Amino acid sequence: MYCIPSEGECSHDDDCNTGGDDEEVDDCSCDDETVCELITEYKDIGVDWIPGCHDFSTGGSTANFSWDEFMGWWSDGNENGKHRPYGIMSIMADVQELRDLYGGPISLSSGYRCPQGNTDVRSEAPKTSRHMHGDAVDISTGCNQPYFTKLAELAKAELNFDALPWGKYEDCLLNLDK
Repeated sequence: MYCIPSEGECSHDDDCNTGGDDEEVDDCSCDDETVCELITEYKDIGVDWIPGCHDFSTGGSTANFSWDEFMGWWSDGNENGKHRPYGIMSIMADVQELRDLYGGPISLSSGYRCPQGNTDVRSEAPKTSRHMHGDAVDISTGCNQPYFTKLAELAKAELNFDALPWGKYEDCLLNLDK
């Protein structure tokens, strides 16, 4: 069985003690084949962190953002929905708080990415991208530098996000991670 982090408890104690930050999983003991496939991707690609069964969720939302938005609409970074609805997203509340602080809409381009999806989008950090940890988002800015700057400043000062600088990406995405 897998765990749903927002509910704060696991449906099977053994799964709560595998993977995550403290130990590496040798064999997948998850009851869900899709979760096992995802964990295998992390290992095969050599990601710097191997999640456990309990790290994956099948949903969640905030006042202004849906699970699909946090999953990048199941496009590029998620192998076009291959693992749907599973993902990892630990910063949903922080992204909502950023929107609240900003006082207006924010358009997410990408949140969680599976390892193969992260490789497919030619990530500069194919083994260490925080998107695969579920604690990074890319925000579409429409190449509006004052908007980019305001969001980056709020995210850093109020929510302890790290932000890549303006001009890092040709499409002017604001990358935030914890």
